Amino acid sequence: MKAYTLQAKNRDLIGRKTHRLRSEGLVPAVVYGAALKEPKNITIERSAFTRLFKDAGESSIVELVLEKGEPMHVLI
Repeated sequence: MKAYTLQAKNRDLIGRKTHRLRSEGLVPAVVYGAALKEPKNITIERSAFTRLFKDAGESSIVELVLEKGEPMHVLI
């Protein structure tokens, strides 16, 4: 089984303001789950996400590395 890693950054922009991020080549996303107390708003580089999604698909576990904190295992 191949290991997949994706770098992400925390973001403050929410709602309709995210169109600015998309125009800069970033993908706004939200990470949520039982291990987190509250959902986290993040951004991912579009090119890195596209390459990973073509290779990994929807059902592979991806290690998401945030700026601060420990890496977490997620599904796309």
